[in-house]
Amino acid sequence: MKSNFWLYALYMTVIIIGASSDAAAIGVRIYQHGGFGGAVKELPVGRYNSNQLGIGNKQASSVRIPKGYVVFLYEGEGCTGNCVSFAATTCDLNMDIVAIFNDRTSSIEVAPIVAEIQL
Repeated sequence: MKSNFWLYALYMTVIIIGASSDAAAIGVRIYQHGGFGGAVKELPVGRYNSNQLGIGNKQASSVRIPKGYVVFLYEGEGCTGNCVSFAATTCDLNMDIVAIFNDRTSSIEVAPIVAEIQL
């Protein structure tokens, strides 16, 4: 039996994260409710567990990400478990968290983008 495999790709972007000189001056904002409502917490570059988020465990519903930053939302404490990431490569990113991950975040990592390569 012959199998056919197809790979469809319009483009792929590789994002390299690392330290930045102004990283601590800019923060990502996470919000308790969709549409940027409820409790809000600004997070500079770093890793954060639920007790540091300021909005409660499994409460994040929207996020504002400044240009040049990427955010990883983790389902487990200590940046473990299922993860989704959002990167603001060309402009600030203001969005509600995708429905499948809404109110599931227990830890967050914020990192600056130091390079972007389009393949």
